[in-house]
Amino acid sequence: MATKEKLTLDFVNTRSLRIAYHQWGNPAGRPVVLVHGFPDDAQGWNPVAGDLAERGYYALAPYLRGYGQTRFLSETTSRTAQQSELASDLKDFLDAMAIRKASVVGHDWGARAVAGLAVLHPERVASLTALNGYLLYNIEANQQPGLPIRESPTWYQWYFNTERGVRGLERYRREIGRLLWTQWSPSWRFNARKFESVAESWENPDFVKIVIHSYRHRYGNSPTNPEFADAEAVLQTLPQVQVPSVVLFGEDDPMEPPEDWEGQKQRWPNDTRHLAVANAGHFMQHEQPEVVVAEFLRLEEGLHKKSAAAR
Repeated sequence: MATKEKLTLDFVNTRSLRIAYHQWGNPAGRPVVLVHGFPDDAQGWNPVAGDLAERGYYALAPYLRGYGQTRFLSETTSRTAQQSELASDLKDFLDAMAIRKASVVGHDWGARAVAGLAVLHPERVASLTALNGYLLYNIEANQQPGLPIRESPTWYQWYFNTERGVRGLERYRREIGRLLWTQWSPSWRFNARKFESVAESWENPDFVKIVIHSYRHRYGNSPTNPEFADAEAVLQTLPQVQVPSVVLFGEDDPMEPPEDWEGQKQRWPNDTRHLAVANAGHFMQHEQPEVVVAEFLRLEEGLHKKSAAAR
């Protein structure tokens, strides 16, 4: 697996962002876009992307708004990060890269972004691999409390909904990120060098504003950016994803455990494969990249066979 080469950083401008991204493989290959979550960055896809590039894919991993070297083009653009904006950023990235249709893989916020793209622009998505399940949210539904065992791992969300939490994220973003890595993936033994490399991406000048809006918006504690109100209204209905998909859960993930499948399976195509990944928590692209690649390829091979049979 090609994981040791030094990653180069490239940039492309969209309507509102100068997006930093990594790329692997031949641009003539079949495109696959890998989208990271919180607290993480695009470097985390290196093992997965390197493997896919060796298999002929053209892999791209953009940095989300507020992460790494991605920057807003205008000081007047709202520093907001509701789910419809993440999906729009991903579509804009495809447009800027002149990619008509791509396979997409998403983790955490990235899983939300790729699901949003698949709902709003299904013609742009060849296949969808979701790490952590169906993560589109409904603000009204989020007003209902969950079981304490499910609420306790989300302590940071309530923290970020306070002004004390804003100051805490500004001052202790690395400490918060390290704690969440250990809590969400309890068996993952990451090294300090890897962590510090990723944590550098959280020094983006807009990181705090983006994170705070994201975690406040989903509970109705920050306003919806009206520019994306129509798209947001669609996603708030929690619509079914209607592109070929595979859904992966980490067996040790306290945030989105495998049993969540029963409550969300109706939001995926009927033939969607789901899998509980052993020896993995929330960050399975770091912990079990071989499984992520294998399940992605299994989905792609199934689509290839269906296409061949239809011809």
